[in-house]
Amino acid sequence: MSNNRASVSSNNGQGGGICSGYFNKINLNRTSVTGNVGDYGGAIIAFNDNILNADTSTILNNSATQSGGGLYFY
Repeated sequence: MSNNRASVSSNNGQGGGICSGYFNKINLNRTSVTGNVGDYGGAIIAFNDNILNADTSTILNNSATQSGGGLYFY
């Protein structure tokens, strides 16, 4: 993602802003992920060997009802 915003979303599951699985590479460039809610990973959830690269990006004011308010990797 580049020059994007994932904001003010609510997901009754995983990854309020971004959900990624199975050997992916997440690239955030000048991207804001703010004000999202999810059960796991309010902003971002990634599972099964994901890689996160963030350049000049913010992950702010996200929440989770279970675990990982900003990021949840497993």
